[in-house]
Amino acid sequence: PPRPRPPPPMSPGSWLKQERPQPQPRPQPRPQPPQPQPQLRPPQQQPPPHQQRQQEQASQRPRVTTSEMSDRVRQMQAMFPGFFADGHEIPAEAFEQQWDVSELRLYCGSMGDFWPHRRPRPAGWSKRGGPGRGPAPKPSIPPAVLRQHCQVLGLPNALPALDVVKHAYRKLALRWHPDKNPGDASAAHAFAEIA
Repeated sequence: PPRPRPPPPMSPGSWLKQERPQPQPRPQPRPQPPQPQPQLRPPQQQPPPHQQRQQEQASQRPRVTTSEMSDRVRQMQAMFPGFFADGHEIPAEAFEQQWDVSELRLYCGSMGDFWPHRRPRPAGWSKRGGPGRGPAPKPSIPPAVLRQHCQVLGLPNALPALDVVKHAYRKLALRWHPDKNPGDASAAHAFAEIA
């Protein structure tokens, strides 16, 4: 019997020309009628634990009538006449939150600088105390006083930066300190003049 003929040798790249099976097209899904989107509510955020405690404590306190609160205010007027004479007033939050006598005493005794502990502060109330107060301003030294100190410390008449003045003072204070110069009266006098 005759032998079958071998296939012809493939040339480079000829395998690319061979036919590949075509992929079957995917069936298109049928269009679905639009379904209404469920209305999602934002998740209820739990208040922080300290606010939860404050709310629980507030709900456990008996409600104070306005006459009782006005009695407390009259009591504060008798205890702290200077607070009201200076034009300070008890804030509306004291009535809304129903502050007790110790909280009113703290607020009035501090001339409105301290807010009662664990009571929510109103907007604009700074942590340093008082409405709208920022950090305490740094005291400024009058130039005439600073010039006198600069002369004593041996600095030029032009006003140097405060860091330079501090450095010069510390240097001379260490040099003329009475503990470094025991028994020397001129060193004690020089130290007193520097200080």
